[in-house]
Amino acid sequence: MRLCINAGHAPQGRPDPGAVAADGTAEWLVCRRLAEAFAVRARAAGHAVTIVQDDSLAAVVAAAEAFRAEWFIAIHANAARDISVQGAEVYVHPAAGAVTRGWASRVAAAATVAGRSVRADRDGYREADFYVLRRTTMPALLVETGFLTNVAECAFLRSEEAARLWADVLTVSL
Repeated sequence: MRLCINAGHAPQGRPDPGAVAADGTAEWLVCRRLAEAFAVRARAAGHAVTIVQDDSLAAVVAAAEAFRAEWFIAIHANAARDISVQGAEVYVHPAAGAVTRGWASRVAAAATVAGRSVRADRDGYREADFYVLRRTTMPALLVETGFLTNVAECAFLRSEEAARLWADVLTVSL
């Protein structure tokens, strides 16, 4: 299987670092670490993998298409005004087919089994018209791995434990 992993937000955080926690933890870096851990695990399972991190969403989609990816996943970390908000979220495009929806449900179920709280509208996932979900031609997910604005989740997302957990969750869901 050919897998494109999009580590959310601009490399080196310029011009857009994504969410930034009160302690300065930047989303782009958390996403990169989680994407790299997932890539290592997916390659070990025999998948061909590319990681794309770019401020241009059009460039991200073009890279996935040029790689001839069969699966696409964007990895992000969330933020909220309310610092008590927590949990992961798995998104599909509203027009996504059964294959994509099944994959989203597997990711949410694996995350729950691994001890992560998953915020969902139905079947473990949510729908959104995100550019990368709308414009890719292969099954595509966007996973918000937790909230950087929640102190406990931010500490977790910076940890090696988070990298291992998300690598496991995402690999077993393929």
